[in-house]
Amino acid sequence: MRLKRDTYTGAFHHIMNRGRQQQLIFIDQPDMEVFENLLKEGRKRFAVELHAYCLMGNHFQLLLENHDEMSRFMHWVCVQYVTHFNETHGFDGPLFKDRFKSLIVDSDRYLTTLVGLKQEGMNL
Repeated sequence: MRLKRDTYTGAFHHIMNRGRQQQLIFIDQPDMEVFENLLKEGRKRFAVELHAYCLMGNHFQLLLENHDEMSRFMHWVCVQYVTHFNETHGFDGPLFKDRFKSLIVDSDRYLTTLVGLKQEGMNL
């Protein structure tokens, strides 16, 4: 049985996930655009606020503010994206190393280090 995530309404979370065996999860620009569009759509469907994000070849990082639906948001985004990725690139099976990692941003210093993430995410 998995442990329940440590969170509360209004908590800021540093979310990240990585490709299994450090494989690429974004092979090309269209993959990144699909993921960005899923983040945009997910924000409409679920009670979260996306403040910033960073998409790298083999991982992603998000700065989310939780309003009780962070896990549902992340599950939806990741399932939709893996389906796209596998269909587009002819793969099957899991893409990510594990379920997403979530750390509560518990200090101004930690928040400041995350400010460098792509803040255009706020315009999604």
